[in-house]
Order: sequence, then C-alpha cells, then structure tokens
Amino acid sequence: SAQIREILISESAWEEMTCLFAPSLDACVSMLGKILKKMSNKNGISQTEESEFAFLLTNYIKQTLTFREWQRNADGNQRLHFLINIYGAKEDGGEVVLRPFIVNPDELMLTPADVVEFNSQVINVDRQRHPEWFR
Repeated sequence: SAQIREILISESAWEEMTCLFAPSLDACVSMLGKILKKMSNKNGISQTEESEFAFLLTNYIKQTLTFREWQRNADGNQRLHFLINIYGAKEDGGEVVLRPFIVNPDELMLTPADVVEFNSQVINVDRQRHPEWFR
C-alpha cells in the first residue's frame, strides 16, 4: 500500500540549503533513495540521515528538470507543490526510482485526498510508460 509523507520546507530554509558544494543530482538521488526507502519500509533513519534529509531533498528538487520547467512557467506568487513517487520493490536491495512531479492546484494547500488523486494519476501514466519501474 502507498504511504504519503508531507515535508514542508520554509522559503528561507529553501534559499539557505543550496550551496556551491551541493551534491550532484545522481548523488542526491542515490542518498535520498536510501533514506526514502528506509522511511517507506517504516525503518528508522539515523540522526545523520535525518540531518542530511532536508539538504538533500532541497538540492535534489532544484536540480530536476521538473523544477526548472516549473520555475520557467510559474507565476511570481505560485507555491511549489513538489511530489515524489518512489518506485522499487521494498525487499529489493537495489536502487529506487525517484519520480518527481509538480501539481498546481487552485487552492493554497493540498488536501490528503488531492495528494492521493494526483499520485494515482501519475502512477497510472507511469505504469503505461515505464512498466519496468513496477517489476
């Protein structure tokens, strides 16, 4: 069954967390994948992982094509609702696939039902386009 976790990062923290020595996108994916996989399996994460999480997440988001496209097209006042689906078998020791997407609802906040609906839509599209992510 799917799990949904909400992580909020303030605008000031968002700006502070990007630095010249940020890890590459591939490094962010690898490190985030491990942390998110632990979280999705209901395993605890270490204090080190917990302290790195927001930094990695922020730098991952800022390096994705999804974010850059949103940045080009967003209104100045538009809030970023960035969601990430994690694909990969829970038992699999291998890498996970992080699938970012952005939603732009009319409302300021997403409801849990909104998040479930948007995730379901993306999962349905991904099953058709990338069946290998679901094996």
